[in-house]
Order: sequence, then structure tokens, then C-alpha cells
Amino acid sequence: MPSFDRLRSNKLIVFTAACYVAAALYDTSIVGESASMCWVFVREMIEILPPVIIIATLIDVWVPHQAIIRLLGSSSGVKGIVASIAMGSVFAGPIYAAFPLTQSLMRKGASLTNIVIILSAWAVTKVPMLVVESKFLGIDFMLSRYLLTVPMLVIIGLTVSRLVSERAVRTHLEGISDEDVIRLAERLPGHDCGACGYSSCQEYARAISVHGEDPTLCRFVDGSVTVGA
Repeated sequence: MPSFDRLRSNKLIVFTAACYVAAALYDTSIVGESASMCWVFVREMIEILPPVIIIATLIDVWVPHQAIIRLLGSSSGVKGIVASIAMGSVFAGPIYAAFPLTQSLMRKGASLTNIVIILSAWAVTKVPMLVVESKFLGIDFMLSRYLLTVPMLVIIGLTVSRLVSERAVRTHLEGISDEDVIRLAERLPGHDCGACGYSSCQEYARAISVHGEDPTLCRFVDGSVTVGA
């Protein structure tokens, strides 16, 4: 049933509306106070999110996905971790502003581990926050907390990537199932030689499926790489 599916896909909104109705039945003044606080939050989002969405769109259009894969992909190693911490630390704004940007980065090939590190760094190690923290609590406190926090960012990123399926996240973002990528990868030799510019045949297959990469880059395949060819 389409209407039921629509409700299920917006279950958080439905749950929130139900809470408002329950609160109104209990005490109408609660609804007024809650609506006022909600409007403050919505107004803040209206001011912050549009430029963030524009930046995310520019990343989608201007930044080559190969550059993101090299810097933040699954094979980026320590370089990707350092870059993720740096990116999360220099960005400004509330944490919800990070989601459009990290969504764009993950669509471009950033690994789930590095996405989690960026989000975590954004929340607890932003440079402006560190400056204010050192002013109020002292530089020794700030440095101690920072040095203890950074390793935890890496641990959190690695842990989440073990607990959450990166395939499921990418399927949600890209609308392309992992089976589609696997079928395309089966058309490749599996040498992972990097001659196409990607670290593995799997990454090249995903780039073809998701980003419309040139399907003729593999020197070991005669012609284009297509499913069922």
C-alpha cells in the first residue's frame, strides 16, 4: 500500500507529530513552548544549511571522485585518517551541517571509517572550539583533552565500520545495490593492478556504476566493461 509505505518512510515525522498530539492532550502550554523552541532550531537550519548544500553540490560537480578515493577511500590508510581529522576540525557550524558534506564525500568514494572520523572530529575537535576551550579552561586542559580524543576518533571510525555495513550505506546513498557492482566487477580480471587509476577492480566497477566512469580504462578487457556484455 503506497500510503503505508509513505508513512513508514517518514516514521520519525509521524512519531514526532504523535508526541505533539499527546503533549497537547496533557498540557497545551507544553506544545506552545516546544513549538517556539522548534522554530528557533528551524530558523537556524534555514540560515546554515543552504550554503552547506551549495558546497556539497560543488564537491559533487567539481571534485573528481578519483581524488576523493585517493585521499579518503578505503585504501587511503593513515593519510585518509589524518585528512579526515583535519577536515572535521577546520569545518565550522553545528554537527547537522556536516551531513550533506559527508554524504557528498561518501558518494564520491570516501570510506565509511573516514566519514565517521570526519563527523566525530566535527563534533569534538573543531579549531574554533579548541580556541575557546583554551581560553576558558586553559591550554593544558585543551591539549590534554585533544591528545586523548584524537585516538578515540580513529577507534570510533574503525568500530562503526565493523558494526555497520558500508555496502548498505552506499546502497542507501547511491540507489545502486552492491550486487550490481559485483556483477560489473566480475567482468574485470581482478588483478587490482591500478592501471585504470583505481586501487582495485571493485572500486573501478563502483566508479562505473555510480559516477559514470569511462568503462574502457581496463587494459585487460577488450572494449567497454558492461554487465552482460
